[in-house]
Parts: sequence; C-alpha cells; structure tokens
Amino acid sequence: MRAAGEMYLRLALPSHYVELSLAHDSLNPASELLGGDAASNARLHSALTSVGIFARSQNALRSWALLLAPRSGAVDAVLLLRTLERPSDGALEQYYDSVTTNQDDPKIVNRTIARTMVADLEALVVSDFVLPRAAEGPARERGFVIVDTGVALLEFDIETQDMSLFDNAGQYLLGLVATGWGGFDEK
Repeated sequence: MRAAGEMYLRLALPSHYVELSLAHDSLNPASELLGGDAASNARLHSALTSVGIFARSQNALRSWALLLAPRSGAVDAVLLLRTLERPSDGALEQYYDSVTTNQDDPKIVNRTIARTMVADLEALVVSDFVLPRAAEGPARERGFVIVDTGVALLEFDIETQDMSLFDNAGQYLLGLVATGWGGFDEK
C-alpha cells in the first residue's frame, strides 16, 4: 500500500478483514465471501456497498470491512487508512493539540488520548464515541491510531455501530496495527 512518495506500507490484517476496494470492484463480492445463500449474499453485498460509500466519504486511501460472521450479512466495523500531510516536524504534536483542545463538541463523548510507539515510530491513540442527533446518522464508537512515519502521518481509523464490540476501540486498533506492522518498502 502506497504511504507517501515512493514508500509502501506492509500491513498484515487477520482474515476476517476484507479489503473494500477489492470487494467493491468484483461483480458479486458477497457470493465470493459466502459461497451460497442468496439472502445473506444480498444483505452482505448491500452492507459492503454502504460501508464502501462511507469509506470514500472519509477520504480513505484504503479501507477494510470487519466481517466476524459473514453469513449474517452484517459488517461489524470499518477500518480506514488515510495519509495526512506532515508539513513540519511538529505535525504529530499539532494533531495531539487539535484533539485535546477540540473537546467541546457535544456529539463526541468519552474521548481518551494517549501517546505511544508503533514499531519505534511515535504515535497517538484516540478513542471516543459519536452520539449525533437522530437525523445525523447512527451512534458509533471510534478508535484512531496516528503514526508519524517521518514523511507523513498515517491515520488508522476503526468505526463501529456496535458499542459492545470493543472494550476500547483505540486500544484494539493499536494492537491490530502493531501486530500487523511490516514496515516500509521502497518501490
């Protein structure tokens, strides 16, 4: 996956993550994942399409759907990867300042922020819940891991409408990224 310039990030994810760009481009991704049941295939195809539209609206460079029980026809969460500009050496600190000082939005609750390391790179972990008005969409839990590569900031974002799926979405995502981190390749 292209991270910035001529650098490519290697990231291994568990098999229950399905890359949305690959699923969306095939004629019937649900059939390929499930191998049968037309009703489940139709529900999953619809769910993958909706999550894919959401991912594109969030300017994701790459995105994956978490499918814990594909035959249910549901997407449990969406994982997004965005590349953010790193205009200066203080970009991660500016991101930290932004999320710590911008806490007066009544729709965002229980935000936690921590500094950490991922593969010897500085990172931030952010967890929160978004509780919008009913007309603005569903409530969701979010987790972010922002890694300063020295060239760009990589922002991993996991979001779910199942408030009981993770004990802490940010910490779950940190474990996922740290475990799957394979470093960079020059191509």
